[in-house]
Amino acid sequence: MKTNSISNNLKNYALSVFVLFFSASFAMNANQVPADNSNDTSLNQIDPNLQFLLRNKTNERKLISLDFTFIYVPYSLVFNPKVEEGDSILVAELGSSLYNEQIERFEKWRFVNLGNSVYQIINIESAKAIDVENNNATPIQSTPDTADAGQRWEVVTETNGFLRFVNQQTGKALAFEDNKLVQSTINSNADQQWKIDETIREEGPGSIPEINPIELDLVIAPNPVRDFTTAVINSNQEVTVIIEGRSWGAKLLDKKEVTLAVGENRIQLDMRNRFNTTRFGFVEVIRKRNGERLSLKTIRFQQ
Repeated sequence: MKTNSISNNLKNYALSVFVLFFSASFAMNANQVPADNSNDTSLNQIDPNLQFLLRNKTNERKLISLDFTFIYVPYSLVFNPKVEEGDSILVAELGSSLYNEQIERFEKWRFVNLGNSVYQIINIESAKAIDVENNNATPIQSTPDTADAGQRWEVVTETNGFLRFVNQQTGKALAFEDNKLVQSTINSNADQQWKIDETIREEGPGSIPEINPIELDLVIAPNPVRDFTTAVINSNQEVTVIIEGRSWGAKLLDKKEVTLAVGENRIQLDMRNRFNTTRFGFVEVIRKRNGERLSLKTIRFQQ
């Protein structure tokens, strides 16, 4: 009898331990999101006042952008975005090997959270949303309307960390073809996969201005330049910048990363590595954090 009693007590103890372990495990797992939840996205708590660049996986210099025209001015391009109702949207590479990637306002977007990982995608320059009218339509920009299913995009995080934007009306994903934004049937192609990069906050539709915008005064001395020159920069705040000296045709002659102090800063530039026939060039100051051009001055070379 004593042996049976001990055996029964051990069985009851083992059963109690199992029940406690199972209950604790169940309670813990009940609060966890399944690991294979493909609809999970880091945008669930997105701030609608943040601005983003939308980069394609195939080439991260390709950004979703409004359509635009441009004119060439010495050492630079001036872009004129198309911001009217129904205007088209591109996937463009505005930068090149000759120019630093200069981020334009019409390449910046914000997300309006409509719930359940669904968003409107609004351009900062035009204040219009990416919209598709039907299953075969090309994405256009349209006045925001939360009731318009063509403007509602589910943001899905892929296992590689890239995002896919799936339209609620058509079930198709944003992609690009021949530098134009399109919608296409969901597949595994890289042209449907995007990365978002937060960029500077600035004044514009639906955005928040910087409390203390950067103000720079750039003087190049001596100018004309023979071999060396000095970039004299007065700044209203401390900021890290890239200073580049280039010749006509944008050949890089010197490049320096500097944290500017408040007040006057002097940075010497070596401009010797140029062709003998080069007559003109420029010095450009670029904000390191986001590629924003802060100042540009033309220079002339002594022969």
